[in-house]
Amino acid sequence: PGVPACLLPHLGEGQPAPPRPASARQPLHQIKIQQINRDLNRVNSVFRADRNS
Repeated sequence: PGVPACLLPHLGEGQPAPPRPASARQPLHQIKIQQINRDLNRVNSVFRADRNS
């Protein structure tokens, strides 16, 4: 009572949350790390290609 519906799943009350895609279940920092790694890989490959030319 007195709790916004969007917070209920976090408190373990009310309806169980509907199944979410795997990406939504991942903690935000994990998603951030993956994005950073992708960016680093892109930069590295560009750097290597630049050095090899």
